[in-house]
Amino acid sequence: SAKRASSLFVTSMDVDASSEFLLRRAQFLSIGIPFEQADTDTRQQARTIVQEMGGFPLALDQAGAYLDEKGCSLDTYLTLYQRQRTAFFNEYGEATDEHRASVTSTLEVTIAQVTQKRATNLDLLRLLAFLQPESIPEELLSKGAEELSEPLRSLVTDQMSLLDALADLRNFSLIH
Repeated sequence: SAKRASSLFVTSMDVDASSEFLLRRAQFLSIGIPFEQADTDTRQQARTIVQEMGGFPLALDQAGAYLDEKGCSLDTYLTLYQRQRTAFFNEYGEATDEHRASVTSTLEVTIAQVTQKRATNLDLLRLLAFLQPESIPEELLSKGAEELSEPLRSLVTDQMSLLDALADLRNFSLIH
């Protein structure tokens, strides 16, 4: 008998809790320092980003990873996110649910950056997404290399390049 998939609803977080999460993930707020002790402008900028993203944890984690990796300002990130979100709504329309829009826009900003860093990162991310999500052994990639097309084949057979690419994906919170 076929099983029916159950729906999973992702809720947004409180604005201040979300803002604190974003600042900590982005390494703008050290562990042990209360959110209230962060600079007033920084807290307000974080709140603005949170409100734009609807407070969804996955989008905030991606944004925090991007900010941590790139070292850009909250204002710069907000501009990038708003530009991507506008493009998303132009393509899919304003009727799209907020969770999908915020996560998709955040991922598009992140994926564009990780691809710019190394062109094969997107190919590797697609391969990993295709495979079983739990504990993909690195040997699976190297032993299955002959089944892959270039340039992914060369990437997975060069251990140093593969480790660098995996580090890129990890740094942007695209894999764990």
